[in-house]
Amino acid sequence: LMRMRARELAPGGWFICALPASEAGGSDRQGLYVQVAADMDDVLAEWVAEGRIAQSTADAVVVPVWMRTPDEIRAPFDAHGGDIDGLQLISAELFRLDNPYWDDDPQVFAERFLLNCLAWGRPLFEAAFAREGADRAPGLLDDFVAQVAARVADRKSTRLNSSHEWISRMPSSA
Repeated sequence: LMRMRARELAPGGWFICALPASEAGGSDRQGLYVQVAADMDDVLAEWVAEGRIAQSTADAVVVPVWMRTPDEIRAPFDAHGGDIDGLQLISAELFRLDNPYWDDDPQVFAERFLLNCLAWGRPLFEAAFAREGADRAPGLLDDFVAQVAARVADRKSTRLNSSHEWISRMPSSA
């Protein structure tokens, strides 16, 4: 990904990115996406236990979000002597940003946040649920979103009004 971004930048340009991050790694990794992914996994596990979906369907639901730690963000640059095709990591800061989906009403927050998840995840979820049959997939997706939203609304810790973000500044020398 860094190589692609480096090629896209004009000489002297800057690539500035904000991404979900976690101060801690491993089982201590934290953040809104970590919690929502756990809620998704719980719903899927319940559905498998109930016989509603096959384990292979649950396994096919992949959430492509990883809350990187500071070391994970720096690692590709460190591995390449600080330079990836002319792209250099100049600074990286961890700080909290207001959650753009926040609302004092937990249900409104949950619905807004799950709409965000559907914006990037709908094709992935649809493909996974299609394993249960094209006729069942839309209903499964609707029920999945509703059940995950209910869990997000019920868990106060998931409704934090901020999340860690890394802001990285990388100039292109290419």
